[in-house]
Amino acid sequence: MIDAPHGSGSGDGRATVAPPSADEVTALLRAVIDPELGADIVTLGMVPSVSVADDGVVTVGVKLTIGGCPLRAQIKKDVETRVALHPGVTDVRIDWGEMTSEERSDVMLKARWNAREKAVDTAIPLTTRVLAIASGKGGVGKSSVTVNLAAAVAAQGFTVGVLDADIWGFSVPRLLGIDEPLEARKVDGTDKPRIIPNELVVGRGLSKGLLKVVSTGFLVEEGTALMWRGLMLAKAVEQFLHDVEWGELDYLFIDMPPGTGDVQMGLARMLPRTDLLIVTTPAQAAQKVAARAADMARRSFLRVCGVIENMSAFTCEHGTSYALFGAGGGQALADEIGVPLLGQIPLEAAVAAGGDAGAPVALGGVGAAADQFRAIARRIVEEIAPPTNMAGCSARMLSMVSAALDAIRIALDADSGHLRAAEALWNGYLHLTAGALRWSGSELGMDRELYLLLLLGGTDDDALHHALARVFEQTTQTHPDTTGIVAGSAKQANELWRLREDTDLIYQAYPGSPSYDVSVPASQIEPYAAGVFAGLAAIDPALQPLMFGHIADGNLHVSINRPGPFEPALAAQVDDVLYRDLRRLGGSFSAEHGVGSKRIQPMFDTTDPTKLALMRVAKTALDPHNLMNPGKVLPVA
Repeated sequence: MIDAPHGSGSGDGRATVAPPSADEVTALLRAVIDPELGADIVTLGMVPSVSVADDGVVTVGVKLTIGGCPLRAQIKKDVETRVALHPGVTDVRIDWGEMTSEERSDVMLKARWNAREKAVDTAIPLTTRVLAIASGKGGVGKSSVTVNLAAAVAAQGFTVGVLDADIWGFSVPRLLGIDEPLEARKVDGTDKPRIIPNELVVGRGLSKGLLKVVSTGFLVEEGTALMWRGLMLAKAVEQFLHDVEWGELDYLFIDMPPGTGDVQMGLARMLPRTDLLIVTTPAQAAQKVAARAADMARRSFLRVCGVIENMSAFTCEHGTSYALFGAGGGQALADEIGVPLLGQIPLEAAVAAGGDAGAPVALGGVGAAADQFRAIARRIVEEIAPPTNMAGCSARMLSMVSAALDAIRIALDADSGHLRAAEALWNGYLHLTAGALRWSGSELGMDRELYLLLLLGGTDDDALHHALARVFEQTTQTHPDTTGIVAGSAKQANELWRLREDTDLIYQAYPGSPSYDVSVPASQIEPYAAGVFAGLAAIDPALQPLMFGHIADGNLHVSINRPGPFEPALAAQVDDVLYRDLRRLGGSFSAEHGVGSKRIQPMFDTTDPTKLALMRVAKTALDPHNLMNPGKVLPVA
């Protein structure tokens, strides 16, 4: 259940606007995209029924490919949001169902047909979250807000597009410090040249992201006046949406021109899945003007997802705050249109200085304004417009080892295919490899303790896809906090397995880091891992294990997030953490790579004395004269 849009209900619960027809609801649902299948849910046949009651209550029947579909929550939110945009809707209810095998096959055929035969409406990927930054009038710092938010989101490890749709008043190139002209060239799969965005890498390490920027400012001199009207403006925006080689994008931020003109209406028509962020100043007069932008959005059935108050106050060097442009306008606007106030950006010289220098203050800047930009960016990613999760059911995001083992047991009993591999990746290792391979938070949720890569072998791709989906569905019945998706292509599956296989990334990041090869019974993996994490943290809170392995047989590989070699005292402490619980848990200090001279002492510390005695007997029987590596592993008697 959701709240009715502002102005759509009366005190007695009756709609003040006539309810929509079923056809009108269906049209709104065409903006709801299944991110896995890449088409809208109406076209895919996922909406078997729509009913509208006289009191404005809309009931939408939605059939999912599987009952435990991990995208259910996202589809639910999108359906509710889009249908509620109609002012005659008082409530939205969803009647969930599950497709039969025949229906599921039809959906897959439609998805493949759409992907192969039908051109995408725009060059913006269907999984991209589109946010337009709008204002009622100019001079409120809309472009500065756009650039700083885009940069702050990219600095969280995302690939972010920035489209400067303020055709007349472009300022994005200067604000980002980019002055290279745009180039056009042919790319694979195109018969005519496409515009290549300018790129800017932001952030560092695992949080490194990428900005892709397009603006008319890259096509003309900054001081040149563009005297375009109506159709020319709309065509310019259309070209930016169709003819730019955007590539993969997690987010697209669009800097809109002020007001409610041709560009805004064209964008609503060409990209109806756009969400709006409205920028205003604290002044009541600015708030009243900004309300018109919100009204235009609602009339165009675009979602307004928040208000940002810019130039909220000025704080002098003595700590006194002055409301130079009034107070309360942002909150008043948010209350009027029924959306959250996402933040209040104070008036600081650092923001203007960063814009003049082409260095957004949100990137490494200090002060209240920089902090506010970064806080709003985090809220966008975590709450307002979270990235589309497209990791794959082959990459299962699990909270417990027990969930991983249950998933493996189910996979072993799958009707189709056979289990070829089951690899576990703990959070620290995943962050390292995902960052190095430029995977972002839109592809993998990064908040889980444990990730499981499952690979089923067989000849029928559709059957294997269905089998993996069933593994996930059955796992979530016992472990509801588990999430994941199925890899949609061989390319995506290969990229997922690189997260496990490119282990040399550890030693590129931490040269000389010690490595360990241990094993414990499957039932003891969880307590062993917990002991390792706690033990390293007790030595130094910054020490973390980079852990992965063959979870079905308990073979774990562990490195440390610090370059080596370690000084002897630290090395001894780390060895103790990695080895001390192995004998108690029934494990081994070396699972698959032998002993070696560096592991002789751990062997004596962790191995049962009876087994050591048997090793001596075997050594004596095979080498009675002690000619082979005398004293290397077993001391000479």
